[in-house]
Amino acid sequence: MIITTSRRPSTRSRRICKELHDVIPLSCYIVRGKKGMRELIQSSVEKGADRILLVHAAGDTCTLLFYEEWNLLGSMKCSAVLRRELGMGRIRPIQEDLPFVLLTSDPGAGNIAGLFGAEFRGSDCELHGDPTAYLHYHQDVLDFYRLDISDGPVGPRIIVREINYEGYSGNN
Repeated sequence: MIITTSRRPSTRSRRICKELHDVIPLSCYIVRGKKGMRELIQSSVEKGADRILLVHAAGDTCTLLFYEEWNLLGSMKCSAVLRRELGMGRIRPIQEDLPFVLLTSDPGAGNIAGLFGAEFRGSDCELHGDPTAYLHYHQDVLDFYRLDISDGPVGPRIIVREINYEGYSGNN
């Protein structure tokens, strides 16, 4: 996944991008600058990424836009609580290809798994040590976990307000 900001990013947008880069396996943070969608798609092809995540933050709210090539997969309107606001330090990004899993008891959270490209599992599933990075969704709060670092959430915390899922998945 390529993670980048909107065209005119705020400091908070950049910070959210960096923190998401640290918890999503094989993601790549790109400073957008004046790059248009064509250049971002070209970068995603060069890096072997299947998705692009654009982050736009204004004040306490942010919008996450998820693309698969030219197609909008969907968007998420939310608030993000940054790692430093949670009292956590910086962590190193995941550079290996690991399973990325969404654990939840909310049956409607499949859209979140679709946006992030994560495997959807119920919260009663045991992890059996396979994914070291996973998402947990409960009562509109999305937490990121890295079991190689901690048993608890490692941030950022995303409070979901609205999800629009288009669900594009190729030319089927």
